[in-house]
Amino acid sequence: MAEGDELLPLSTSGGDSWEKDLEEALEAGGCDLETLRNIIQGRPLPAELRAQVWKIALNVAGKGDSLASWDGILDLPEQNTIHKDCLEFIEQLSVPEEKAADLLLDVESVITFYCKSQHPTALIQFAQKKNRYTFYR
Repeated sequence: MAEGDELLPLSTSGGDSWEKDLEEALEAGGCDLETLRNIIQGRPLPAELRAQVWKIALNVAGKGDSLASWDGILDLPEQNTIHKDCLEFIEQLSVPEEKAADLLLDVESVITFYCKSQHPTALIQFAQKKNRYTFYR
C-alpha cells in the first residue's frame, strides 16, 4: 500500500453486505479493479463471483473467448520440438507419473495455441532458461 493510502475498515455489520455490493457492482458492468479492491478489502471471494473478479483483474472482461478460434490440433511444423521441450520441462517439475501425461498435453496445448494465435507465420524456437520458456522469432 502506498504512503497516504487509507485502508477502510472491514465491515462488521450486515455480515455479507460487502458481498451484495460486489455482486451489484459486477452486474452493473464497467466495474474496474480499484472499485473491486475497495469492496473486497482482502476478504475471501465468494466462489460464485470469483471468475468475474479474476476477469476484471486480468483485464480480459468483455473480450470474448480467445480459445474459440483454436482447432485444438497440435500440428505446427515445429511440433516435435515443442513436444520435446515440454516433455523436458514436465520432467523437471517432478510431477507424479499419473498426472504427467495430462500436464504435458496441457502445456503443449497452451504453447501451440500461443504460437498459432500470436505468431502464425513465425519459426518459433524455444530456449529453456531457469525453468521458464522464452519465445524467439
